[in-house]
Amino acid sequence: MRQVASSYDEVTILPKFSSVDPDAVDLSSELKKGFTLTLPLITIGDAESVANAAGSGGLGIISLKGDNEDFQQELIKAKHLTIRALGLEDNEAVASDPNFFFDKLGVAIGAEDSGRELAEQMVNSGVGTVLISEWHGAHQSVVDQVAWLRDKFGDKILILVGDFATGQSTVDFLAACKDKKPDLFVAGMSYNVKLHNGVGVPTLSAVGDCANRSPVVAGGGIGNLGDVSKALAQGAKAVLYPKTEIPLSICKEPLQASLSYVGASNLEEFKEKAELILVSK
Repeated sequence: MRQVASSYDEVTILPKFSSVDPDAVDLSSELKKGFTLTLPLITIGDAESVANAAGSGGLGIISLKGDNEDFQQELIKAKHLTIRALGLEDNEAVASDPNFFFDKLGVAIGAEDSGRELAEQMVNSGVGTVLISEWHGAHQSVVDQVAWLRDKFGDKILILVGDFATGQSTVDFLAACKDKKPDLFVAGMSYNVKLHNGVGVPTLSAVGDCANRSPVVAGGGIGNLGDVSKALAQGAKAVLYPKTEIPLSICKEPLQASLSYVGASNLEEFKEKAELILVSK
């Protein structure tokens, strides 16, 4: 039997003396050079959902059931919605600018070969992030998909891979990748895998373990902004946030307050200063 692991609802963040004003807290997070979020939230879904994230300073990743043409149409819609969310005049000149959305929008694919054509089409249409999403990301098929993306696009794009449950699995994955590596891991194995297969790690512990070994995004198990704060305290560079019709921009002030409560003025300080304590039941 290995160590006990924790879920989000089993811990809380210990408050500390602080001289940090919430308004002065910087929530920006650099995922890689050229990809900096001003709000460390990522939403996966349809055009409305991803435009909400992108328009609020986060990242929106398009994922839907459909063929490549459906994805292209959803991307066109997301571009126009993002422009409006940013408070800019919606016009074709901006919507057709391939560089404008590069650090704002992405696409989710699987590890199968059919995802490669979709990734190529979407990157050529202006998205800069590709998420390879599998319930068990620590698999050779995902390594092969990363290699194909790096051969095709080099370091131009941001590559996320998921899901991962342990830090050691990220290390083993990178070793298998050799010189063609992803930029970030999605930490937190799907609840469905744990429910139906009995395999996995409670998400919060997965985030902490993976973040101690590799750069990660927290995925799965997030139910509220308190969970987001806990994931960031564990070292996540960003958090996959559930789809919502509420503008994600309203998340900024509560997250700034969370950091200020432990005396942190940015995410790096938050990881160093925040202490998670178990809540007795």
